[in-house]
Amino acid sequence: MKNFIYGLLLLCGISSGAFTQVQVGVWTDKSTYDYGDTIAIHITAYNPTKYPMVLDFGSACQASYRIDTFNWIMNVQCAAVLTSAVVPPFQSISWDYLEYPMYGSPILGAGVHNVVGEVLGYDVSQPVQIVVSPVTSVSDEDPSIPESQLGNNYPNPFNGTTIIPYSVSRPGHIKIGIYDALGRVVHLLMDEYSQAGEYALNVNLDAQPSGVYWCRFQHEDKVQTIRLLLTK
Repeated sequence: MKNFIYGLLLLCGISSGAFTQVQVGVWTDKSTYDYGDTIAIHITAYNPTKYPMVLDFGSACQASYRIDTFNWIMNVQCAAVLTSAVVPPFQSISWDYLEYPMYGSPILGAGVHNVVGEVLGYDVSQPVQIVVSPVTSVSDEDPSIPESQLGNNYPNPFNGTTIIPYSVSRPGHIKIGIYDALGRVVHLLMDEYSQAGEYALNVNLDAQPSGVYWCRFQHEDKVQTIRLLLTK
């Protein structure tokens, strides 16, 4: 299951010059990994005010993460360095799919690990937890059966409507939902039993404001997300 959590970061608004709260979130692409898997992490800065917000990075890293605070130096990831970035009102900017391991970092051992996201060196208030499964020597999965998959939506970016393809490898319960930048469900597309096959959903987000949204697909233990960009 995908994890998502927000913290608060004090940054300066363009219009008033007063300090206001910009919400900083951290995501992982799923919550359970096999030993040796690559962990995809992304970080979001959301502006909950009616004024554009400037994130002045200077020469610092924009976004970074830590996995387990006792070993944070080895697990830090810097995004590209820019002098500043503007977050529009009620929208977000994101740093997508930072990855671990990196630069020769060790593979995470089996067990529970804490992932903390940062913007400008400020920690997210609470960590996201991930679980790494122990190494197994024999797979119970039939390699001849393809995995269920969530395809990339098209068009993307889109204005109002978009098509999201997906495949189901074997009969089972399917849950597909659209989430906003705060992790709230804005459209539950499917939550029911499905037969195996290839499918596509016509999704209408005309009622939602422009911004970044996430489509989350779950079939049994398989969880996958894609990023949607709604522009009006």
